[in-house]
Amino acid sequence: MGESTSDGEPLEAATPEASLPRDRRVTLGLIALLIVALGYLVYFSRFEFTFAGIGALLAVPAAIGGLTSQLFDPDGEHPPMGCFVWPTLALVGLVAMAFVVFDEGAICIAMVLPVWLPAALAGALVNRWNARRLARWSRSPERFYSAAWLVLASLLVLADEASPPPWETRKVTRSITIAASPEDIWPLLVAIPAIGGDEGRATITHDLLAVPRPSDARLVVRDGRLVRQARWGADIRFEERIVEWRPNRRIAWRFAFTDSLVQDHTDRHISPAGPILRIEDGGYELVPLSSGVTQVRLTTRYRMRSRLSGYLGWWGERLLGDIEANVLAIVKARAEAR
Repeated sequence: MGESTSDGEPLEAATPEASLPRDRRVTLGLIALLIVALGYLVYFSRFEFTFAGIGALLAVPAAIGGLTSQLFDPDGEHPPMGCFVWPTLALVGLVAMAFVVFDEGAICIAMVLPVWLPAALAGALVNRWNARRLARWSRSPERFYSAAWLVLASLLVLADEASPPPWETRKVTRSITIAASPEDIWPLLVAIPAIGGDEGRATITHDLLAVPRPSDARLVVRDGRLVRQARWGADIRFEERIVEWRPNRRIAWRFAFTDSLVQDHTDRHISPAGPILRIEDGGYELVPLSSGVTQVRLTTRYRMRSRLSGYLGWWGERLLGDIEANVLAIVKARAEAR
């Protein structure tokens, strides 16, 4: 005969599923589904714009934060600090998995975490508020809110892909003062061969985010046109096709990225000629200041589209500014050494 309780009710056999309440199993399943969907969206889908939209940058981490809070504190009884700890651990674990399994680039990680963490915290706080407000009700409304996180994130991702924002043009300029004449500096703007790894200056972009440093730039003639061939590190190559040539005054070009080497060796999601970013053109300008002193300006113009254009534009200023400042430091050191 089967065992029973003191009230005569039969005992149910313990199962692995019974060790976790049904509501928490539902929440755990939704978290897993959301992470799998995010991985598919970022690494396998044909969606072009979505991973830089409101859905992926704000709604998805908010959903992860809300669901994580629901999993570990379904009744909203823990201190608010838990709204920070558990979502942070979840996102850091997710980023670590992307780095190890999918070889995610340091640039992308550095760009998403500052917006993902506050979004996840906001989602956790909203879920805690709902849990405390609904504590006197049945569990059904809480399961409804858990599913609503997934639905909201999915709808915003689809809306981003269906209607991306328009392109926005930005430019980044850095300058440096060199104790040399324009005539001495000009040859270094036309071509800079054999750049050593110890040349230039320390930057976050090169030294922490692992963007290769420039290693060579030379001028060639192709089909009657001047083309500046640039190389970064050992593997990245691209072209700067000359559109303006005023010796000792100004040289300007349009960028040409004919392959995927830049994103292959920096970050796969930041293509310089892709669906959310297009690096268009650039150039040097020499401004004589006094006898033997010249200011050199380097400008890069690019287009981008995102509903977080202010935030991503700040990153564009930092990353491209670091690259320009490093190149100008190389030019200055070589020109003054002459």
